[in-house]
Amino acid sequence: MSRIKKVRTYFEEVWNEVKWEGGKVTWPSNEEVKGSTIVVIVTVALMAVYFAVVDTGIGWAVAKMLGVR
Repeated sequence: MSRIKKVRTYFEEVWNEVKWEGGKVTWPSNEEVKGSTIVVIVTVALMAVYFAVVDTGIGWAVAKMLGVR
């Protein structure tokens, strides 16, 4: 069997397995996706605010110690 045929056979077998496994997947509903998206957006926003405050505080403390401000 040629190398190309072996590769083709391999990918055909993998694709068949992927299709078979994909049929067993339980996809989330639109409401679950919307809820998860809102949680992610709120969490990222809160973390951004937290890191901005911490960064500002550390910057202020370092500037105070160095006498820059």
